Amino acid sequence: MKVFALTVAEGVVRERFLTPEGTRAKRQIPVGAFLLEHPAGRVLVDAGPPPVQRVLLRAIRSVRAGRFSASSQGLPQQLARHGVPPETIAHIVLTHLHWDHAGALREFPQAEVHVAGAELDALLHHGGWRLRYAGVALPAADRIRRVDFTTGPAWGPFAHTHDLFGDGQIRLVPTPGHTPGHLAVVVAPPGEPPLILCGDACYLASALRRGTGNGSTLGRPQDRNVAVAAVTQARLRELLELHPGARLLPSHDPEVWAELPRWPQPLPGRDPTLVKPGKP
Repeated sequence: MKVFALTVAEGVVRERFLTPEGTRAKRQIPVGAFLLEHPAGRVLVDAGPPPVQRVLLRAIRSVRAGRFSASSQGLPQQLARHGVPPETIAHIVLTHLHWDHAGALREFPQAEVHVAGAELDALLHHGGWRLRYAGVALPAADRIRRVDFTTGPAWGPFAHTHDLFGDGQIRLVPTPGHTPGHLAVVVAPPGEPPLILCGDACYLASALRRGTGNGSTLGRPQDRNVAVAAVTQARLRELLELHPGARLLPSHDPEVWAELPRWPQPLPGRDPTLVKPGKP
């Protein structure tokens, strides 16, 4: 299995947005997504911001106190440029339903969309604007695959997990707190240490290792439930201790992303063969 990192947008935020230890100094951050080339089909982890991003951001900037700009090409265009048309994406796993992670869902017409049940319930029953889900348009119901972590095998510090293809290579684990149904994706090709694609469960890998949570904007915590987020972050630290070679890859960590090769180059330590054009 091959793993690719894609930058779908960039932003400028205050350091205190990322961590309570931060100042008012400004930092440039990425908005990242991942493409997984699995024998069962192509999998996207997060779908990036919506095509109408610039319009939405006029309203969102006042809340987030940040400035975001689209990449030179949106996620579907980046993939198509290198021989991966959007219709060849078989699965999309969403860490959560914020606009910068789930806004482009409708650009992938054939994909099954996997999302935590608690996240779906929050969107459908508790108001999109209040939970910062503005700009997310879900696909048709028959393409949504609800993931409920009430059953499934235990793994590490997690009581229940979901093995996407039943081979242990792509495992979904519950990481609520930032949003009610946030999840992380653990990628573990045979014989290799896991990659933990943790979305916004933590903004900075270094802060999580120090035991520091996400920051705030205009006095409001970035995590919907700070206490639950703290439990999630403790579990992620435990997971890192259980797998010393594991790598934590948050979606917005500028230090982590500065070291990652970008699509179409694969992440190091994996099959260096590039994606073959037109092959799912």
